[in-house]
Amino acid sequence: MADFINELNDLNASLNEVLSSEQKTAFANSINALKQSGLESHSLPVGDQFPDFRLMNTRNIWVDSKELLATGKIILVFFRGSWCPYCNLHLKALQRHLAELTADKKTTLIAITPQITALNTIVHKEHALNFDILHDKDNELAKKLGITFELSAEILHHYTDLGIDVKSFNQTTETTLPVPAIYLINQQSSVEYHVVNSDYTQRLDPKTFIPHL
Repeated sequence: MADFINELNDLNASLNEVLSSEQKTAFANSINALKQSGLESHSLPVGDQFPDFRLMNTRNIWVDSKELLATGKIILVFFRGSWCPYCNLHLKALQRHLAELTADKKTTLIAITPQITALNTIVHKEHALNFDILHDKDNELAKKLGITFELSAEILHHYTDLGIDVKSFNQTTETTLPVPAIYLINQQSSVEYHVVNSDYTQRLDPKTFIPHL
């Protein structure tokens, strides 16, 4: 089985080769500013009640958190979009470890993103995922958790140069994204464990999450 941390390091190295020095500086500054904003410490903490949600999956079926929690715990993984290479890498790693993450058959793994269902359907098929991807329109759920941020004009400029149109991908007038976050919710709707990271180039290795289930 592939090692996720090695894959992550390889991705960082390959992107370092193709991005311009201006882009690398802008992205690094953006991550640092987000780190300093205090977003991580102000996001929904362990022990708090997780808000109810009802979001659509790639089969155009509404998924209700109350119904899921009636059968067991939920692991929610928030990601930016399929245009993000780090997100794609993480989704594939989650798929590789899906059996371990849901071994007791009472835990449901779900990925959540603001990008539209049509794009979620594509990435779901491309990566042969056996877990749902839900559309969080305008980041409504992510905003309740305190894990969203506004993209700066400078970052949007660089994204445009890279062919990334967040407004189009998300079909919105907003330029808001979630930071990578993982929440483990128990059947009492309480947050049992969470990881919120303002640095999108760093992701939690699924193997390290398994002991917390």
